Amino acid sequence: MENSFNGNKPNFLKMNGFDGHTAWKYNFHTDDETCEIYDFGLRITYTLPQLEMSILSPESTEEYRSYIEKLYRHEQVHCALTVKYMREIFLAFKAGQHGECGSANQRTIELERELREDNELFDVYTSHGEIELAESPFGEESYLKVCEIPYEPISPHI
Repeated sequence: MENSFNGNKPNFLKMNGFDGHTAWKYNFHTDDETCEIYDFGLRITYTLPQLEMSILSPESTEEYRSYIEKLYRHEQVHCALTVKYMREIFLAFKAGQHGECGSANQRTIELERELREDNELFDVYTSHGEIELAESPFGEESYLKVCEIPYEPISPHI
């Protein structure tokens, strides 16, 4: 896996023994009294290996294909969970604009906690991607399309 990052596998992956990671950063700026939304943003960043198929060792590349594809799907679910919760946070603020802003602020704190917990549980249930769930208990399926990874995990290289 080390070479799949062109010899530059990020240290945080090495230290944790991971081959992939999905990071998210979100921010929002709302009025604490009215819940008016001034700014609401989410940035998702994947750190994933990409293997290069070589004419010298196409067999070894094919051995990793299913593992890499499973890793990509795993990270895609982390993204989908995050998008799901960000939508719920946005909707909480929208609902708070009808006179319940204090409740919306409290709900946002709960949703942020649930987001962290569900991502942690997903890793526990899947053993960090080693196991694929037949059916997800997290309700993120409708967000998977939004999180599609736009490139092939194995690129031809001659």
